[in-house]
Amino acid sequence: MNYLYLLLILEGVLLIFVASYTKLDFTSPSFITITMFLLSTVCIILNEEYWDVHFLPKTYFTVFGGLLLIAILEFFIKRMTYRKNVWIDQQTYIARGSIYFDFGVKILFLTITTIFSLIYIMSVIRTGGQNSGNLLGAISIVHTDEEASVGLLATICVRMMRLICYPCLYYLTYNVIVCREKLISNIWLLLVILEAFLVIFFSGVRSTYLYYIFAGVFYTVMLQRFKKGWREVKLKNYIKPIAIFLGIFIAVFIGSRTIVKGHDFTSTEVEYFTFYLGSPLHLFNKIIDDTTAAFPTHYNNILGAHTFKWFYQELYKFGLISTNIEATNFSYVGGGFYGGGNVYTMFSYALHDFGYIGMYIYIAFLYFIYDWIYYKKFKYSSSITTKGVTLMVFGSFYYIILMTFYGALTNQMKLQTILETLIMVVIFKYLPKLRCRKR
Repeated sequence: MNYLYLLLILEGVLLIFVASYTKLDFTSPSFITITMFLLSTVCIILNEEYWDVHFLPKTYFTVFGGLLLIAILEFFIKRMTYRKNVWIDQQTYIARGSIYFDFGVKILFLTITTIFSLIYIMSVIRTGGQNSGNLLGAISIVHTDEEASVGLLATICVRMMRLICYPCLYYLTYNVIVCREKLISNIWLLLVILEAFLVIFFSGVRSTYLYYIFAGVFYTVMLQRFKKGWREVKLKNYIKPIAIFLGIFIAVFIGSRTIVKGHDFTSTEVEYFTFYLGSPLHLFNKIIDDTTAAFPTHYNNILGAHTFKWFYQELYKFGLISTNIEATNFSYVGGGFYGGGNVYTMFSYALHDFGYIGMYIYIAFLYFIYDWIYYKKFKYSSSITTKGVTLMVFGSFYYIILMTFYGALTNQMKLQTILETLIMVVIFKYLPKLRCRKR
């Protein structure tokens, strides 16, 4: 029996089940997760011979069991939080007016973000340019060489630009979607976002683009639904904005090939794309019998050492623990493909740290949080006018669900994340002013 094809079939069945009980709610956590794993499975099938794939029954049962758990959990949480007649005061929501800054604040904000951007870009060129004769080479060095530090000031600047981008994305989508303002009226917000994208390009961290683009899609779809009172989802109403964001991502994804991993052993854009989507699940299949192939050490005295890796590394830097968590090992794809990677889907980290039962508990806990907030705070809430900051923060972390096919991105959560989130909230709540519409 070919368990790879069986997994594809059952992923399709699960997706139909989720689409049925959510009425095609394509931003629900389970819909996104199952869709991404289905696409990952398709990419493995397309490279089955080239990668010499031997999909194990253990992998099939592990992945399908996890996806089934995610689908069933959301089904019950949806029923628990369901409210038949959720009335949303659309006119009150819109009457609050668009989000804006005073002219002087706009100029100051743009000046600060421009200074942040220039400091970081010049630091990358100076640091990477010492060992490279061109711009892309400098970016690649800073991205891949751990010893190529751009300095504390530049690091602070790039982090601030990443934080500023989320509130600005929300402001922009709110003003354009809810208040029907023209894009030209919010051009300064677009300029800040473009500056943030430029900084991210120079950092070489391509995945951050995906986080922002996905957040933009999420804000757009959710605000559109809030405006219409969460009626039954009609996918055709969202095809245009999704297509725009998807087109931006594909352009960025392909354009950044030369400065990230994978470009040395992929010859075409399609091969590179299927490698990015399919290799994590394939590599998980290769290490499932012995997870120490990817995670060399099992830390019995540290709960979830690899699942919450950055948190423990931060504690180590502060001298609060004496153990430094080792890096994840690189594994080769195999067959005629000479590349590899060190990401193994969300299942691998928790499986190595907690075992099978603990892994499913971790998945259930993670999705319970996302499902509960999604349905209780947004979909079945009548007080939408108070949910702006919650929606902005939730959207900034929603990429964790999108990227479960890739890895357990809870391993990037740390104490610094709390500080960064607080900074985002301060920017969101205290800088803008609200004005009433003129009648």
